[in-house]
Amino acid sequence: METKEIIRRLGVEARHYAGRLGSALLLAVLAGLGPLSYAKALNPLFNDVLGAGHGVLSIAQRLSELWVIVALLLAANTVAAAAQYGASYLTAWSGQRLIAEMRARLFARIVYFPLAEFDRWRQGELFARFEQDLQLMTDAVSISLPQLTQNTVTFIGAVIGMFVTDWRMALFLFIFVPIVYLAVARFSSLITTGTHRAQESIADLSSNLIEALGSVRTIKAFGREQHEIARFSDKNEAFFGAYMKLTQLLLTQPGVVSVLMLIAFLAIVVVSALEVVVFQRLNVGQVFQFWTLVVLASNPLNRGANFVGDLAKATVGAGRIFTILDLPVEDPAAPGTRRLVAPRGEVRFEDVSFSFPGAVDPVLRAVTLDASPGETVALVGPSGAGKTTLVNLIPRFHEPSAGRVLVDGLDARSLSLADLRSAIALVQQEPQLFGDTIEENIRYGRLDASPEEIRRAAELANVTEFVDELPEGFATYVGERGVRLSGGQRQRIAIARAILRDPRILILDEATSALDSHSERLIAQALDRLLAGRTTFIIAHRLSTIRRASRIVYLEAGRLVEQGSHDDLLAREGAYARLYAAQFSGA
Repeated sequence: METKEIIRRLGVEARHYAGRLGSALLLAVLAGLGPLSYAKALNPLFNDVLGAGHGVLSIAQRLSELWVIVALLLAANTVAAAAQYGASYLTAWSGQRLIAEMRARLFARIVYFPLAEFDRWRQGELFARFEQDLQLMTDAVSISLPQLTQNTVTFIGAVIGMFVTDWRMALFLFIFVPIVYLAVARFSSLITTGTHRAQESIADLSSNLIEALGSVRTIKAFGREQHEIARFSDKNEAFFGAYMKLTQLLLTQPGVVSVLMLIAFLAIVVVSALEVVVFQRLNVGQVFQFWTLVVLASNPLNRGANFVGDLAKATVGAGRIFTILDLPVEDPAAPGTRRLVAPRGEVRFEDVSFSFPGAVDPVLRAVTLDASPGETVALVGPSGAGKTTLVNLIPRFHEPSAGRVLVDGLDARSLSLADLRSAIALVQQEPQLFGDTIEENIRYGRLDASPEEIRRAAELANVTEFVDELPEGFATYVGERGVRLSGGQRQRIAIARAILRDPRILILDEATSALDSHSERLIAQALDRLLAGRTTFIIAHRLSTIRRASRIVYLEAGRLVEQGSHDDLLAREGAYARLYAAQFSGA
């Protein structure tokens, strides 16, 4: 995204704060004028009070004028300091409010990503958008933007003052302006490029960190601690190198500008001395006033180089955030969609095919399958057969490449996404619990559920069997992703959550992990209660579940090979019978 477009969009985003920003601008003008009072005071101070202008004022008059000058300087700069505080606060408030809203929109955007879009991004890259990119914007709007506004006013005021004092010397000084401008512009371009590289490096580093933290058990199981340390160190060094290159640019820019400004100042000292000694067009007070104005103009230029660098980095961060905000999202209630009222749970796949973007071979090939309300369908087949992909089409986690999925006789794509998903519950192979209490994890199935309804769902899922033994009961904190609970306990909480949701369609990816006989018996009881009266699709791994299903569907290489009851499929001696003989004959 071009820098001009990023700035334009930031301007559009900031229009809601036009009143505060306008007030901040006026206060910044007042604050920027404060330092100019020093230059204005030097002329009468040198010429009248100190007598450099060979005036005829008496000592009493000189002292009186001195106190007036001191009082005016104190008053002017007190007002300027108060104005600076007001301008900085209003600008920082507006900027932080804008960033807070962008942060919330960024999170909402990611949450509403289609799964196909979400899977394209590494978690560390998305995390970097929240942390590093927003931090670049925070630093700029909290510090650099208010200071840049104030310094710009001081610079403009100082330039006007120089032309008023002596336009010849002011014109001479402006010979150096194009040189300074070119230096600042060049460094800004380099800083923008360097910031892009640094942000990409920190995104890689964050991705590696998040991946390692989520896989710590696997790392330990394979003894790969040193391997992961080496991987992290490589990315850490890459970020260090990119950041130090950026730091070099940020440190070099003000130094170069300072040297250029010093050369300009020394040149103006020589010229002003000639004005006093040779041409006698200026007096001592005017010369010191002009020199002070030069200093007041050079300081904003020098500091402004830093501020421009910060704003250039913030522009990069904003551009990376806008990239996310521009991505497509799901609309739970898209215009033109139909309501799904009182769903019955009938599901039909009509000649459905599916391919992932960029994939050569399809995952599903012309699958046609019916599930009547209340029927339990077990999906079996080798790994990679397309079982999970097939059930993911029901809640529209993905859209079919060909064919269609119907719910209660209606094309799922024509239905309100919110209505469709409210009729579905999902129990995953690895239950996803949140870092909260047991009660809140069950309540996630229906946020308005009462404590009594939560307990009833927990009883049906055999959660109370272990919760009642815990000191804090339902208020027990489960840890991040439920790490403080056993696998069987997490599964039962996930089942309770699904019971509380009371869906018409249930998707169950049965866990493959081995459980002790007690846990397996409790989960089997909970599943019997959960499945009753619901249309259920089970990606089945246990023989007991497969036998209990009213229909078994065998998938292989994305095709529906055969379907029927357990006994019927065994009698056919086809693909299912061979799978059964290989995996379950000894069960």
